[in-house]
Amino acid sequence: MTETQEVQEPLITSAIFYFLSRPTVDALIKSEKQRRYNRLHAHYQNDVWEKRTKPPENWNTPLPEWMQKEFENSYLHIRSKEIKQGAEVSPLDTKCTIL
Repeated sequence: MTETQEVQEPLITSAIFYFLSRPTVDALIKSEKQRRYNRLHAHYQNDVWEKRTKPPENWNTPLPEWMQKEFENSYLHIRSKEIKQGAEVSPLDTKCTIL
């Protein structure tokens, strides 16, 4: 990792590690830094993909017509309409579909 890509050490309050000794806390922080480095190492070394600085120009285009038709009868669409209309829905009102 380069210096700019280094993962910042999280803020640790004394309340969290009240019962741990200082060497134990230091060892824990060191192991977490190493774990994060190992997990993100391949990500930072990847030079195949070009990283974006902004979203693509057409990211907000309408969905294809067939996808919009499928969405009309979906549970998410129905719930979205209910929420937008301000309809009060009972927390006991649940729907379950087993396909």
